[in-house]
Formats: sequence, structure tokens, C-alpha cells
Amino acid sequence: MLRRIGIGLAFLLLSVLAAHAQSKHTWTVEDILRQETLTDLEIAPDGRRIVWVRRRANFDEDRFETDLFLTYLDQKGTDGLPLTVQLTRSGNNHNPQWSPDGRYIAFLSSRKTGDDDKTQGSQLWLLDTFGGEPYRLTELDVPVQDFAWFDSTRLVFAARETPTYDEQQRKKQKDDAQAVEDTTEFYPVRLFRIAIDSKKIERLTENEGELLEFAVDPTGHFIVYSIDPHPVDADARHQPRQYLLNLERNETVEIFAERYFDPERFVWTRDGSGFYASDEFSSDPENEGAGITKLYYFDVARRTYTEVPLGWDAGVGYGATR
Repeated sequence: MLRRIGIGLAFLLLSVLAAHAQSKHTWTVEDILRQETLTDLEIAPDGRRIVWVRRRANFDEDRFETDLFLTYLDQKGTDGLPLTVQLTRSGNNHNPQWSPDGRYIAFLSSRKTGDDDKTQGSQLWLLDTFGGEPYRLTELDVPVQDFAWFDSTRLVFAARETPTYDEQQRKKQKDDAQAVEDTTEFYPVRLFRIAIDSKKIERLTENEGELLEFAVDPTGHFIVYSIDPHPVDADARHQPRQYLLNLERNETVEIFAERYFDPERFVWTRDGSGFYASDEFSSDPENEGAGITKLYYFDVARRTYTEVPLGWDAGVGYGATR
């Protein structure tokens, strides 16, 4: 896997260097804005394909556009480089993720399907790599904030519930004012699961507060997630709280309940026996002063966690397993 990742990154680096070599004039502000950026790179389970997002400026419409591209590492195009095809063209597509079986690519897009399209913000879309046009999975009046594959036929996503009556009235009145740190407009963001064949949606959590992030256990037994309990979080008075959802028992338990300890960036082991997470350690935890990031491992069976010994004192930026 590391070799395949290296091949893909080498290809991307060579492309950047080639483009840089063709430019011999002094850069201007417009040159900087015209740069094309590669983001959201995802390697397929077979290791032979890479889906990624190109971000570039559209000066005519005064906006940045993001679209999906697919690169075949085992095929070459007419230019001698790995074959690359463009998958979307609407300019508002991002966060592509492969299904575990490598057949589908799910992604977020805010594109509209017609004048009577009532969806709001980014929705879940699906592309079958066997052929056909991308199609929309969710048709919500609230944006989908994040998602992950549960298995090859279902996805888990985070979103708000249906907008409140007050919100609907303000929309009719074209009142676009946004309240900051207003507890009366701090609405729950929860987890849902959707089947790609029936598009049936089921709610997985009943939490209050806003869901910040989540990670699905590869075996499908657990989901770890983090909740922001309060709109005012400039310091440690209202820190995020972490929970472990047992899908088989439909039970939720809080984990990492210690004060000033709120790990994030959850990454499961492949066998689902536990996950890694990172947390910032500071000598001034109450005011969340500057600190270093430590890595921890949570054992699901024991419901305990331990700090991962890195062998040095500088901490780590991000913990992951491969």
C-alpha cells in the first residue's frame, strides 16, 4: 500500500514540477489566483485508482470551482502519464470517498437538479464506477455536513434535523442574519444511516449539541463520535464530549470523561479492536493555551485508553493506522 501511495504522490509531484518549469515570468496576484490545487485525494481499495478534487478559480463567475477527477495508476494516457478522467463538471463537488468494495464513489455536492429543487447546501451523491451518471442519495432541506461508508451498501452521515418553524419564517422573509453564540439557535447535529438501494434513512443518535466528527468501526459494530455541547467554546468551560455507540446493542456510553481531556481525529484499527485519537496537552488547560499534541489508543473491550509512547517529547500532528 505504501508503495502504491508513493507512486501516486510521485506522479502528482512530477506534474506540479512540470507545470512550474514552464513558467519563467514573475508571478502576479492573478497568477496566484489562477493556481489549480489538488485536494481530497483518496486511493481506491484495489490500490490502482485515485480519486481527487481539483480546485481552481472561475473568474467569469467570481468563484472557486471544485470537481472530481479519477486517475488510473495502471493505465497511461496519450501524454505518457497515468490516465486521468474528469468525473464532474458542476464546480461544487468535494470530499470523495470510495466504497469498501471499490465500486462506488460517494461525494458531497451542492448542485441543483432543476428549478424546483428544494434541497439546501451539500447533499450526498453517488457515482457507480461501472458506468452511468452521478445521482443524488439525500434530498434534505438541511446540508449534509460529513459522511463515511458504513459498508458497501450503506453510508453514515451527519446533519441537522428539519429546520425549525422560526427558520422557515425567516427564510420566507429573506432574513439572512446569523446569530453568533446564541443558545436558542444552537440546534442538534445528529448521525443518520442511509441505504444506497432504497435511500431509506434511519436516525442513529438522539444527541443534543452539535456532532463535530465521527468514525465508523470497520467491522460495523461501533461508531465513535464527538459532540459540541454549547455554542460558546472559546475556552475549556464547554469542551467537546466523546461517545461510543454500540450498534448491535443500540447503547451509547460516554468515554474520555476527564476534565480538560477531549481527544479528536479518531482512526480505527482494521480489526475494530480499538481506535487512535489525538489530544492537545497544555500547561494552561483551562484557557486552552498553546501545547503539544499527544497520541492515544482506546481499547474497546476494556474501555480504557493509554498514551502511545512516541519516544520523543515534541508530540505528533496526526495519528493514523495503515
